[in-house]
Amino acid sequence: MQINFKITHLESVDSTSNYVATAFAQGKISHGSVILADKQTSGRGQREATWQSEGGLNLLFSFLVIPDNMSAFEGQSLMHCTTLALVELLKSFGIKAQIKWPNDVYVGNKKMAGILIENQLSGSRISRSIIGVGLNINQADFGELNATSLFLETGKYADLKEALLRFLYQFNEHWLLLCANHASQLKSKYCSKLLGLNQTITFEDANGEFSGVISGVDDSGRLQVETAQGQNVYDLKEIQFKL
Repeated sequence: MQINFKITHLESVDSTSNYVATAFAQGKISHGSVILADKQTSGRGQREATWQSEGGLNLLFSFLVIPDNMSAFEGQSLMHCTTLALVELLKSFGIKAQIKWPNDVYVGNKKMAGILIENQLSGSRISRSIIGVGLNINQADFGELNATSLFLETGKYADLKEALLRFLYQFNEHWLLLCANHASQLKSKYCSKLLGLNQTITFEDANGEFSGVISGVDDSGRLQVETAQGQNVYDLKEIQFKL
């Protein structure tokens, strides 16, 4: 069933995901609640990284999803929905984006968006999921960071609320596929958008740098990389891209 999103706009918050978690625990928000902030003072990214963003220029939001009988194993489908929604959002602005495994969105070799998904389990099922998104929209200067924005790619400023609504529309489109038991279709589309797919690029793992070709992801969401020695699979934190 389509999600009826409800948007709450805050000027500043430590972390939109923290806000969602606290509000949900207090019974103040429900499935489909979206917390949008102009500024995060302690925004979080993957691998315990911080998300750095200039206040009021970018999309910083988290939303609550309560899946219906979804196993922890199936949780990667939520990431597929989110990353693909971002890719389609950017496509609507004329930008070709790719997914840097597992959940960053890149334009060329520069990062444009990051995602952090936090699932709460009840036994082996996901009782609630908080999906946090940081998407660079109107920021023009990222200092030493290897990042880009909608403005830098198009030369035009964009309305943040409009971009958010485009994302939520696209998320719903992919969510409906998931609800219709088309998770395998989502996975295939996700793999087709992977940065480095069928291309020789440089990686680094515990044994050092090596060249390999991304062929996809396995059923557990691990990255599949073909090397001269055969196929290797990697979980989060076990491999780094050397872009």
